[in-house]
Amino acid sequence: MVLMGLFFATELLSQEQPAPSTEAPSTEEPSSRRRSEAPSSGSRTVLRTMFQNTDDCETDDCPCCIFLSNDSLGRETPRQHHRRVMTTVCKRDHNGMDNVDVLWGTAEELTIGDEIFQIYNSDRNQRNVIRQALEVLPAAYLQAVSENIRIGNPNNGSKNAPGTGRVGGGSRRCSVSNPAYEYIIIDPRAFERGQSTDPRMTILHEVGHFVDREYGIAESLLATHRAQFTEYMDLYRGDSRGNDEVIAQGIMCYFFRKHFRSSLFTTEPENYEPGGPSLFPQWLLDIIEADIESRS
Repeated sequence: MVLMGLFFATELLSQEQPAPSTEAPSTEEPSSRRRSEAPSSGSRTVLRTMFQNTDDCETDDCPCCIFLSNDSLGRETPRQHHRRVMTTVCKRDHNGMDNVDVLWGTAEELTIGDEIFQIYNSDRNQRNVIRQALEVLPAAYLQAVSENIRIGNPNNGSKNAPGTGRVGGGSRRCSVSNPAYEYIIIDPRAFERGQSTDPRMTILHEVGHFVDREYGIAESLLATHRAQFTEYMDLYRGDSRGNDEVIAQGIMCYFFRKHFRSSLFTTEPENYEPGGPSLFPQWLLDIIEADIESRS
């Protein structure tokens, strides 16, 4: 079961590109979500700017610095040039752009509880699946989710659907939270019949990254669970390698098992690897349950 997280606290390197209204919500909105005002320089189109480290990017007044630590840079080059990336890029596309419908697609508004989300480049079925995934979340988790959810190509952030390659999702999370620039992005093929992974799993996994970032769950647990996190990541088959992947997987497993398919994830060894450990071991279930309880 491969989910997919193509980003590490970030998104893949890409052109300026890839679920919704593009305006900041009114003051009458009941949500406690922390939203930024839409940037005023909306029509500026700038290709990615690269920096050697995040500090340099942030001091350059970049609105969204993305640290990359995976092989995503190599995805844009011939296979023989694939390599692991350790770099930072600046992203300037956001939900207040004058041409957001061109770069991100048309937006549709989706309200879940007290939260308002903008869903870009989607059809009715895709929005229904997104709703199903989000409405099972407790309020504290829902507040942490990006207000922007996009349908597009997780490999490069484009709104154009990829033709081949792995089907999954990703998330852009700026080094300093900046909601207008951040998003979850899901490959449109994830919603097609016949896919081995339910799209709600992919959505919940990406949700898990934002929840972990909001509350610092993985970081707070390393002192007591480092060995378990390391063992889990040794068998994890996603592209990113951060400890936040453990929490993202745990959140996905918890809510998908509870609300959509109770028999899929057990706390005993299963077919995650033949004869290998569970995708959702008891210690990870305990972590997620304890965190939910602490925020209720």
